[in-house]
Amino acid sequence: MILTRAHAKLTLLLILTHPANPLKSWSGCGEVEKDAYENVLIRYTNNDGKTAILNAVDNDLSQVNVLHNSNVMSVKVNDPVVIDKLRGNPNIDAIEPNYEICVLDIPQNPRVWTPDAITSNARNLAEDTPYGINMVQAPQIWNITGSKDIKICVVDTGYDLGHPDLPTNADGVDGWEPAYNGKWNEDGHGHGTHCAGTIGAIGDNDEGVVGVMKDKSKFKFYIGKALNDKGTGKLSNVLSAVNKCVDEGAKIISMSLGGGSSDQISYDTYKNAYDKDVLIIAAAGNRGNSDHSYPASYPHVMSVAAVDSSENHAYFSQWNDQVEISGPGLGIRSTWKEGKYKSASGTSMAAPHVAGVAALVWSHFPTCTNNQIRNVLIITAKDKGDKGCDGKYGYGIVQAKDAYDLLVEKGCEAGGPKDSQLSDGGIGGCSQDPTDANLPTVAPTEFVCPESQKAFELNLLTDSYGYETSWEIRDERSSVINNKDIEFESNKQYNFFECLNSAGCYTFTIYDSYGDGICCGHGIGRYSIKYNEEQVFTDSTGDFKKSETSQVFGSCGVSQNQSSSPSTIPSVGP
Repeated sequence: MILTRAHAKLTLLLILTHPANPLKSWSGCGEVEKDAYENVLIRYTNNDGKTAILNAVDNDLSQVNVLHNSNVMSVKVNDPVVIDKLRGNPNIDAIEPNYEICVLDIPQNPRVWTPDAITSNARNLAEDTPYGINMVQAPQIWNITGSKDIKICVVDTGYDLGHPDLPTNADGVDGWEPAYNGKWNEDGHGHGTHCAGTIGAIGDNDEGVVGVMKDKSKFKFYIGKALNDKGTGKLSNVLSAVNKCVDEGAKIISMSLGGGSSDQISYDTYKNAYDKDVLIIAAAGNRGNSDHSYPASYPHVMSVAAVDSSENHAYFSQWNDQVEISGPGLGIRSTWKEGKYKSASGTSMAAPHVAGVAALVWSHFPTCTNNQIRNVLIITAKDKGDKGCDGKYGYGIVQAKDAYDLLVEKGCEAGGPKDSQLSDGGIGGCSQDPTDANLPTVAPTEFVCPESQKAFELNLLTDSYGYETSWEIRDERSSVINNKDIEFESNKQYNFFECLNSAGCYTFTIYDSYGDGICCGHGIGRYSIKYNEEQVFTDSTGDFKKSETSQVFGSCGVSQNQSSSPSTIPSVGP
């Protein structure tokens, strides 16, 4: 049984288990064409099951193909009796249609630009920033330091390797394709190249367009060519590409494709990837109705709807209870095959915007889990349509800077705890409810000191080497009256409350044992301190060396003037 909610379509699974009904295939991304005994997916549980499949096709290896790193075969069989026989084999636990999968853009009169045409169309600017890049707030965190390299997989029609506006092999681009599907580094269709450009077209090169992640040194592409140059391919290719992307270390998989219905083998593939800390993002579909498209509607996949340049729901974008978030998807200009550029529309164009933002944000907080990043993206999405989550927009339009700021403020726990089984956190759509994930700080809701004392508060976000951090409070005699020389966890938000004598005069010092502060290349650490509910010092960068000391505060004739001259507060240690 598929472990999704009531919307999961089980009709085809029932057909598979009923000998009286011919198993149907889907071609043209959902159109029933003919009996599909000729192409099915079969999952075996042991070698006896594998042997049974091979015997069923008289060991003709041209009729079978093992999906990458799995116990699933795509099998071509013409005799329905063979399917009935395999269905009854105890060593086989699933038989599913091998659906036809297609790209999810909107057919239109193609408008393809050369680089010169793009320049002239962009008011003579050498490089154009498509409207969607600003809509998702990507430029607002481009210049923030401290990110880690992240790998993004694009499962699509391939990649125009050598395009002047896209990363190359020298930048770490790599990929994979089924032996019969063409080369991953070629794209005879253009769709895959368009999606890749939205994610990572090179910025500041006086060329074409810019992507969400404009700095090619901050990420690596891995390309899974699951679809052919006509923009179609078998489900078996898609699942193989997903497995390969996971094996190659991708943290994000962008999928602007869909077709068929839900099935157990696909459900398990995406669930397994999710449990390996991979975030999968897919296009919601372009039929302009409330149908569920797959893979977007699986619970372990983020379903992305499309909006236009005015942030309105795009007319073609499917709406349902699995739509989780939105991105720009109408008239999106990006890279295209043969070194060109094209404007295209569809939820296919919206999904890579969200994938790019997810990568951009996650690269700054690499210790967060996929589920935490997912939840932070929906917590901080720009609400549109009905208040809160709705079937057209999900939680709203993805916002890079707002997601980044929330993680700076609260750490990874802003997206909920780290589930021991990551897939437990994958629900999808409006049921991917972030309310419980947006946790309060660990401090009590009310901290009250005795009448003779006043409250000291420290908010600390550690960097990627939390164990190097410690802090202390000293009084006017330089006596240490409070010391937190403990081992802190990395990239975690801490809140400390202490009661200090009202008559005392104090300084606060933070230490880094390595001598490089708590920022700048090793995470985005920061801290702030309050005394008697008044701000004493805020270090929004964490940029110091071995130590940093606040100016004095308390009953010593200085704290009264602190708010008027904050720039004089810190003193940097050696």
